[in-house]
Amino acid sequence: ADHLDGSLAGIFAELADFPTLLQDGALADFRRRFEGWRNDRGPHGAFRKQMEVFSRTLEELDNAIRLSCDRLEDIRHSYTLYRDIVLTTDDGRIVANANPDERKRILGLTVSDESWFRKALETRNGTEYHAQDLGPSAVETQLSLVYATAVREASNENGRAIGALGVFFDFQGEAALILEEYMPRDSDGKPVEGALSMFTDSQGTIIASTDPACLEPGETAHLPRGNRVLESGQRTSQYIVFEGIDAAVFSARTDGYLDYRGLGWSSHVIVPKSHL
Repeated sequence: ADHLDGSLAGIFAELADFPTLLQDGALADFRRRFEGWRNDRGPHGAFRKQMEVFSRTLEELDNAIRLSCDRLEDIRHSYTLYRDIVLTTDDGRIVANANPDERKRILGLTVSDESWFRKALETRNGTEYHAQDLGPSAVETQLSLVYATAVREASNENGRAIGALGVFFDFQGEAALILEEYMPRDSDGKPVEGALSMFTDSQGTIIASTDPACLEPGETAHLPRGNRVLESGQRTSQYIVFEGIDAAVFSARTDGYLDYRGLGWSSHVIVPKSHL
């Protein structure tokens, strides 16, 4: 800083916060102002060479970030359930993402305190991943289901973890399709009045439902304990009064898929007695 005049020192001060570089147009603006300063004041010798190397390094970094974003976008377009995919450094700084609509907000965010990031870095090799139950994340404005793994040096399966990759799923959209598919329907093909369906997590908290106004995600399901506390693979049913309607509730807890034991979620379908 002792070698800089006030105008260039101000430019570097703006770059001191890393996310500045990641915003659209930031690097181009820096290079334009740097070139103007160089032409007007003409730094000489070793300092000028250092500045030129620094400028080239920034350009290389910008190109790498853009290439990564383009690649993640391509992957996202191939999978309808991917809401976003983010790439981080080993200290949790997001340097690339797949959703261009959220890029300006997301690039530069720090997720070092989020569980999915920490668990990703704890994976032992490139074949392991971490599945995070629905929860909040700075990456999204809604509860997120995240699959994550470490990015490893030189793409070596057993290489040192140098960052993390997190895949954020459109859980709400997919869950709605699944829940609606199993709803009982009347002769016109419409869902039976009073019939409801939902998913709950291992704590009995609603994570998706066919009627969020009645079965609000984030709230505890108002079901008998026997339907909320199930063992792996267990199924049960019983009669209840739900929202003032005599009904039956059918509940089942996942037993996982193949060698994946799942996150302990349960599914519940509530059907009025008159339509059993």
